[in-house]
Amino acid sequence: MRFPDVVPLVGLSLQRPKAELAQALCATLNASYVLHEPFLCWAKPRTTLEEAARSLVEADKWFDTLDGEKRYFLLDPQERIIGCIGLTPLTEGYEVGYWASEAFAGRGFMTQALRYLVDSCGSDTLMLTTSSENIRSQRLATRAGFVLTAVRQGDRRNRNGQVCDTYVYEAPAAGKALQQRTRCLHG
Repeated sequence: MRFPDVVPLVGLSLQRPKAELAQALCATLNASYVLHEPFLCWAKPRTTLEEAARSLVEADKWFDTLDGEKRYFLLDPQERIIGCIGLTPLTEGYEVGYWASEAFAGRGFMTQALRYLVDSCGSDTLMLTTSSENIRSQRLATRAGFVLTAVRQGDRRNRNGQVCDTYVYEAPAAGKALQQRTRCLHG
């Protein structure tokens, strides 16, 4: 898959990390902590401007490497951050991770961005995992074209220490039969 610096979408854009987004990233992460905290281990109550800037600089460095995560920020025309999508290289394809801004959640913006990536994956397979407790993430994955292919029972613990399952989703590469890649859903 080719990774352009900017991907124009309908009324939005996916953009590679850039230092100029530090203020917006800091504000978005702080305003969205309650949404992220149950499911994202890196979420913290307060992100500083310096931490946001460092994160963007580091992500920008990884963007141009073969084995580094390609992190895209979904922006509106005013460069407000709607969310972030990361693509981490695997042996075959990429693992997708994402988060949304509390202010823009539930409006279909992340679905549009993820669908673009699914439609653009060509011969690469995209996969993602989510907690069995994260219903919003599960719905987003299926709306974007991912299919539940496995359930890893008792695979993770939530923030309260309770055991829960990991759901594995896949958006198969063009020409590959999903049935060949689907694993038993019952353990």
